[in-house]
Amino acid sequence: MKLVEYLKEVYGYDNPIILKDLRIGGKSKSAIRQELYRETKLGNIQSYGNGVYYFYRSKIDFLKPTLSIDKVLTKKYIKNGYDFDGFDINRIGYFSGFTFLNQIGVSPQVPNFYEITTNNVSCNKRTIYVRGIKVVLRKPKTEINHLNFKGLQFFDLFKIISWDDLKNEEKIELLKEYIIKNLNKNDLKLLNLYPAETIKKITETSLIYDFR
Repeated sequence: MKLVEYLKEVYGYDNPIILKDLRIGGKSKSAIRQELYRETKLGNIQSYGNGVYYFYRSKIDFLKPTLSIDKVLTKKYIKNGYDFDGFDINRIGYFSGFTFLNQIGVSPQVPNFYEITTNNVSCNKRTIYVRGIKVVLRKPKTEINHLNFKGLQFFDLFKIISWDDLKNEEKIELLKEYIIKNLNKNDLKLLNLYPAETIKKITETSLIYDFR
C-alpha cells in the first residue's frame, strides 16, 4: 500500500498528520519526508506547513470542513492521541493565558494570538508562527498529564487576573462555576507550585471554598 493511501485510511480528511510522530514500518524519517514532499507536489496530500500534512476533500464536496489551526495546535501541543474511556490519557498541554480566559468567558476580548502551555517545549517560553498566526508556547511548572492539566490550567490564570477582575461579581461567578464543574480538593495540592500572590487571590476571594 502506498504511503498516502495508508495515511488516508488512518487519518481520513481534514485531520492533521504530524510528520515527527509518524512510525511506518522500517522507513526512516528522511524517507517519509521525501515521499510526502513528492506526493504534495502531485497534489495527493496537502502541506499545512511546519511538518503538518492533511487530506483536503474535493472542492465539490459540500460537506468539506477546513483544517483549523485549533486542530493543528491541539494535535501538536495539547493532546497527542485520542481519549480512552473518557480520559485524556494523551494530554500533554492546554490553552492558557488570555486564550483560556476568553474560552471560559472571563475575558470577552478575543486575543489575536494563541497561548499554550505544553510538555512539547524545552525552553520556558517560545514564540512560533503557524500560517502567519502568532503562538506563544510555555513550559509547565510540572509535567502535564490527564490528571493535573485542569488544575494547572486554572491556577495559571491568576498570574494575569488582576485584583480589579476579582472584584467583578460576574467574573467571580464564572470562576466558581469552572471550579465546581472541573476541579476538586485534590487539585489544591498543585498550589505548592505557585507564588504566594496566586494563593492569596484564591483564598481572599473565597474561591478556595468551592473546591469540593
